[in-house]
Amino acid sequence: MYQLVLIAFFLIAAGCGPKVKIVRVDNEFLNNMSDEEIKKIETVEKRIVAIGDEQQAIRNLIRITQLEIQILKRDTELLEGTKSILINKENLYKIKSNSKKQKEAQQQIQNNNSEFIINGLFAQVLEARLADEKAQLESKGAELGQKIAERALMRAKIARVQQDKVFGDDPTRTGEKIDVSFFENKLKEKKAKNQEKGKLRLGTSNKYQVARSKHNQKKLTTTSSTVVPLNIDVMEESAVVPASPKITQLEMQILKQETELLEGKNSVLVDIERLFKFKNNSIKQKEAQQNIQKNKDEILIKGLISQVLEARLADEKAQLETMNAELEQQTAEQALKEAQNKKAEQDKAKADDPKKAGSKIDVSVFEKQLEEKKLKLQKNEKTQSETKSKLQEARNKLQETQNSPQTETLETIETQ
Repeated sequence: MYQLVLIAFFLIAAGCGPKVKIVRVDNEFLNNMSDEEIKKIETVEKRIVAIGDEQQAIRNLIRITQLEIQILKRDTELLEGTKSILINKENLYKIKSNSKKQKEAQQQIQNNNSEFIINGLFAQVLEARLADEKAQLESKGAELGQKIAERALMRAKIARVQQDKVFGDDPTRTGEKIDVSFFENKLKEKKAKNQEKGKLRLGTSNKYQVARSKHNQKKLTTTSSTVVPLNIDVMEESAVVPASPKITQLEMQILKQETELLEGKNSVLVDIERLFKFKNNSIKQKEAQQNIQKNKDEILIKGLISQVLEARLADEKAQLETMNAELEQQTAEQALKEAQNKKAEQDKAKADDPKKAGSKIDVSVFEKQLEEKKLKLQKNEKTQSETKSKLQEARNKLQETQNSPQTETLETIETQ
C-alpha cells in the first residue's frame, strides 16, 4: 500500500505543470495481465519508489552542504576579524620597537592569510559540491520521469491489446482507443531529458573534483592551516534512512584520516621530547611527555569512536535489512490475499459453469512465499537485536574511557 501511494504521488507530481496532456489508461483493460506483465510493471514501480528514497537522501545532503557553507562563511568572517587584530598587534610591536614580537605577529598574519586562502578554496569546493548534488537531484528526477513513462507505456501497450480484443469481440462497442504512440513519444522525450541531465551531472562532478584537487594541492603547500576535527555524533540515536550507512562510512574514513594525523603528530612529539632531553631542559621535556600522553589518549579515544562507528554501521545495515524484510512480508501478505480472492472467484465461476475450463491459481505458492518472508524477517530482527547490543557495548566502553582519570584532561567530545 505504501508503494502504491508513493507511486501515485510521483505520477501526479510528474503530471503537474502547464500544457501537460493527460492520457488515461483505463484499469478495465488491465485486469487480465499475465504474471510476467505484472512482474515487469512491479519491477519498474519498485525502482520508482527507490528513486524517491534516493532523491530524499540527496536532499538531505544538499541541506547539509548548505549548512556547511553557512558555517564556513562565519568561520571566514572570524578569520577576517582575527587578521585585523593581528595587524593592530604588529603595528603596536613596531611602535614599541619589539622586533621579536613584531616578527611573530607578521608570521601569524601570514598564517592567517594562508588559512583565509584555504577557506576560500574550500568554499569553492562546497559550492561545487552543492552544484553537483543539485545536478544529481535533477538527474534523479529525470530518471524518475523516464521510469514513470516506461510504466505508462507498458500499461498502455497491455491495455491496447485488451481493447483490440474487446472491440473485436463486440463490434457494437464504441470509444476511443489508447494511442500507444503518445506514450512512446513521451518515453522518448523523458529518455532524452535523462541523458541530458546525466551529461550535466558529469560536468558538475568534474568541476567538483577540480575544486577538491585545487584545495588539496594548496593545503600541501601551506605551512599553516586550520584543521577542525569532525564532530561525530556517536552517542545519540537517530532515524535510519537508506543513505545512513554511506554517511557512517564517510565518517569512519574521515576518522581514520584524523587518527593517522595524530599518529604522525606522535612521532614528532617523541622527537621533541628527545630534543629537550639532549638540551637538559627538564621543564620542556616534561611538557613534551605530557603532550605525548595526551596525544596517545586522543588516539585511544578515536580508536573507541571508530569501534562505535563500526558497530553503528552494522546496526544501520541490519535496520535497513529489517525494514526491507518487513516490506517484503507486507508485499507477500498482499499477494496472498489477492491470490485467495482470485481463487474464490475462480471457484465461484467453476460452480456457476462446471464446464468452464482453465487452470486454477495455486494459493499454496503464495503461502509458502509468505512463510519464507516471515522467517527472513525474524532472522533479520534477531540480527538487528545483536547489532544494537554490540553498539551499546561500544558506546558504554567509550563513555567509561572518557570518564576515566587517564583521559580527564582531554576535551569532552561533543555528542549533540
